[in-house]
Amino acid sequence: MTTNRVKTFDEAFLSRIHVALHFQDLTQDARAQVWCAFLQKIGVAVGGPLISEQQLEQLAARKVNGRQIKNATRTANSLAVSRKESLKYEHLIETLDAMDEFTNEFKPDREFD
Repeated sequence: MTTNRVKTFDEAFLSRIHVALHFQDLTQDARAQVWCAFLQKIGVAVGGPLISEQQLEQLAARKVNGRQIKNATRTANSLAVSRKESLKYEHLIETLDAMDEFTNEFKPDREFD
């Protein structure tokens, strides 16, 4: 099981957990490596004609986790295929922006009257 809601577990639930691992957020270098790995899986070489090293750095600067990178890569690739195009940086940015917009819709309001 994976969760970010550990503080909401009750004592009975906690007693059933045998091993707990805490993962830190990825560094920018780690995110770049994850982006490269998932782009390679779909046949896109970083530094090639579709995704430059500079564009990889811009992708890695986005605060996303490995699962989000995997999902963004797959979604952007599907978007490109549906448009009969090769995957490009623009598809990835469009996908990441849509993910951000969706996430922001569900953030609780911080202002209370």
